[in-house]
Amino acid sequence: MKGKAMKLFLCSVAFLSVGVLARWAESAEKQARPVVCMSYSIAKTDKANDDAVAICYDGKKPALFYRFEEKEIPGRENGRVKVLVGWR
Repeated sequence: MKGKAMKLFLCSVAFLSVGVLARWAESAEKQARPVVCMSYSIAKTDKANDDAVAICYDGKKPALFYRFEEKEIPGRENGRVKVLVGWR
């Protein structure tokens, strides 16, 4: 009986450690990554606190960004171009 209990204990420890490692790998993948949008708009949400939301139209569906910045980058033909850099 002692051998079966030990095997069960080792199997459960192995199972839990795999679950913990999978959870850790998943959290490492979900770090905020910047997304650059060429076609976007900024919507004000609250005048008192000067809050805003950015809407990016570059993908199939519009994406909302609560953390974003407007930047100017060098363009190919027109000098400098305004883009939106947002973090999901």
